[in-house]
Amino acid sequence: MSILDAIVNFSGLLVGPLLKKYSYRQVSFFGSLLSCSGLILTSRANSMIHIVCTYSILGGLGTGLAIAASFVALNTFFDKKRGQAVGFSMAGTTLAMMVVPQLIHLLLDAYGFRGAMLIVGGWALHSAVGACLLRPFRVESSKALGKPVNNSSENDTLLRLNDAETTKKVEYGTNDCENNTTTYEEIKQHGKENELLRKIKETFDLDLFKDGVYLNIIVGLSLYYVAESNFKLMTPFFLSSIVMVMQSKGTSLIVIFVIIGFLRGATLVNLNLTVSEYCSLSKLPSAFGMFMVFKGLFVIMLSPLIGYIRDASKSYAICIHVMTLIISAMFVTWSIEFICKIFRKGKSDLNKKTQDTKMRT
Repeated sequence: MSILDAIVNFSGLLVGPLLKKYSYRQVSFFGSLLSCSGLILTSRANSMIHIVCTYSILGGLGTGLAIAASFVALNTFFDKKRGQAVGFSMAGTTLAMMVVPQLIHLLLDAYGFRGAMLIVGGWALHSAVGACLLRPFRVESSKALGKPVNNSSENDTLLRLNDAETTKKVEYGTNDCENNTTTYEEIKQHGKENELLRKIKETFDLDLFKDGVYLNIIVGLSLYYVAESNFKLMTPFFLSSIVMVMQSKGTSLIVIFVIIGFLRGATLVNLNLTVSEYCSLSKLPSAFGMFMVFKGLFVIMLSPLIGYIRDASKSYAICIHVMTLIISAMFVTWSIEFICKIFRKGKSDLNKKTQDTKMRT
């Protein structure tokens, strides 16, 4: 399960490039097929390595691609009611998480592990049908409107002009330089290196790393994700060590967990929307992919630390306080950003008023 979670998050490296080349329907369909194939192949597993390769790696890669492509599709279709759409989506997922485990128990009793996994894999193939329904909006093409179509982009045109200018300079310098061939080759090689770097930057939208607000957003969300996922995994163990307490204070504990559940739900609904709200739709595939990678990195770095604190302290309370501090770090960094925005806006408004006063006088 840990490897599955890691692969789902690190599949974000492929999300941006794939969604730039293919439609979200194609990527989601391909991801669904990979995920379902992983489940079906797991039904024939005879070893843990087989399960890791099929269920964790193959299934995780497919699940990551399908989730990311579906989220981009949702943001494409919905604008004003995007939050409601995500809420309904998560409500359906939560309902399935309550019903499906009960069905899995029945399938395991009736057909065993292999039969149950085969049925689940076939059942999951419905996701491929769902991916086919992610039809993009119909946009009138420029040909239909009778406008000329320029197949080459403005950037490509500028690059060609720069290359031609570079070639001219080398050619004009042949009479003055004896090693003109070496000079031309060096300039040509330098141009190829710049072109390669440019393509890499454009493919993965690496300029997003220059945006401090975006980095603050994904780091904060990743911290919350680590704390939330570890709390969810640790809750069953925490409850089984306080059985006697539950007998006397069961009602109050249930009320606390209901409140926590609503708060977690409100946060999780807006977790991914925070990224899409800040980034433009053209940048969203790469921005969301980077967010997934950051989640994976933070899970690898912080989850073992949380487990070590639990084992060293032998206290679930201390471990929960640590997770609270992790979430508090997100609250502090985001609060600082909000305060800075308020000060900058106030300063800008003051300068504008000063300029208006000067113009009037």
